[in-house]
Amino acid sequence: MIQTLKEMPVGTRIHIEVLFPKKVNLPNFKAEAEIIWKDICNWDDWEGYQYGLKFIQISRMDYWKLTQILIDPTRFKKQI
Repeated sequence: MIQTLKEMPVGTRIHIEVLFPKKVNLPNFKAEAEIIWKDICNWDDWEGYQYGLKFIQISRMDYWKLTQILIDPTRFKKQI
């Protein structure tokens, strides 16, 4: 899911960059996704949109990274 001020129709293909927090030991990656649902979303004093995405093109390694962090986010935190 993404949130943005820009309105885009369902079915639109977009290029995205997935950014991980610094405390996660994974590099960012780029992928192509398709918008599969959309909803209007209100934040404080402005209105924007939420979109559900389906990955269309993603490397095997980046797909693995994404699934691993979704399965267990604590695995990738840096040890302090």
